[in-house]
Amino acid sequence: MVFQKRYTEITLVVHKEFSLTIVALVDSSANMNCIQEGLIPSKYYESTIDRLTQANGDRLKISNKLTRAYIHNNGINFKIPFFLTNKLSAKVILGNLFLALPYPFS
Repeated sequence: MVFQKRYTEITLVVHKEFSLTIVALVDSSANMNCIQEGLIPSKYYESTIDRLTQANGDRLKISNKLTRAYIHNNGINFKIPFFLTNKLSAKVILGNLFLALPYPFS
């Protein structure tokens, strides 16, 4: 199995009020989309009891998620859920949920 990692610039829009343009890691070995805590104002967070584990088996500490977040590209918004954590190799990681979208980024 071949895993791919690429970087792409995205515009992340939250609740249609807050936006952030940032370089994200597109990682085919990540099952979920994650974002570094502190990049998005906490008023947009939702509590969660979900759990995530890193590839090495270590647990990621998460307590919040973003469910009303969108990636804006070429005039189209893609709804993407994110888990917020403080232990990431990149500020934003787009995993398989992103890669499964019907309209790929070029």
